[in-house]
Amino acid sequence: MKLLQVLLALFACTFLPLYAADLSDLSYTTTGGKVTITACNTAATGELVILNTIEGNPVTSIGTFAFKDCSSLTSITIPDGVNSVGLGVFHDCASLTNITIPDGVISIGDYTFDNCSSLTGITIPDSVTSIGDWAFYNCTNLTNITIPDSVTSLGLGLFHDCTSLTSITIPDGVTSIENDAFFQCSSLTSITIPDSVTSIGERAFGYCTSLTSIIFQGAAPTVGINAFSDVADGAEAIVTIEVKASFGVSGEKWNNLTVRSSAASPQLLEVQLAQMTAERDAAIAERDAA
Repeated sequence: MKLLQVLLALFACTFLPLYAADLSDLSYTTTGGKVTITACNTAATGELVILNTIEGNPVTSIGTFAFKDCSSLTSITIPDGVNSVGLGVFHDCASLTNITIPDGVISIGDYTFDNCSSLTGITIPDSVTSIGDWAFYNCTNLTNITIPDSVTSLGLGLFHDCTSLTSITIPDGVTSIENDAFFQCSSLTSITIPDSVTSIGERAFGYCTSLTSIIFQGAAPTVGINAFSDVADGAEAIVTIEVKASFGVSGEKWNNLTVRSSAASPQLLEVQLAQMTAERDAAIAERDAA
């Protein structure tokens, strides 16, 4: 009989609902009528929606390492009133696949998503002006990300070891790409460097082994040691004729990249392609209407 009871208990536990994340899992402080989330029960699992207010006070910030090692949380919604996400907030949230960052957030701290190995994509709102160093370190399943134009620097090790990242658009406002920013992004095949970028740090694109073309929209930036080491064989720096002299001679090496000039700027080529596509579509529509 005892064995039967044990088996029934095990059977029941197998089909019980998983521990659900809610307000009771959160620790927080209230200062000056504003709430900061400081910690979460690491046993919490599934989806967590953080309320806009707690005990009648607005939630305005997520504190340092607040969700560290919450490895079973799969989704987190941050309320609209939050304006800052602190250091290492989601460190090692290994099951986190989805997160909603509200428009009010202006800063994302260092190591924020460090080791969030299940995160596949994220949109950072236009309100964000700074993203901390190593913020997406070792997000090995991150395939795409949108960085707002308000961000001016891509920090140290920002996408280090994001081995599934296939494409990224660097905003026109970025002036510097720091050391190790894209180190070992082995699925990245091409990237465009806007003319606003004046410096690229050491090993910034090191071991991006699939990277074959880097389009520079402006003059050659200052470049750190091994910035483009161990990229794909024959990788090219594609530059406009107007600034080619700053990169050197076509067909020769510049920081481990073969210089190749284009007759027109990448922006102009995009405009021309869009015009040609529009003209084609108009011609097709006119033919079909006849």
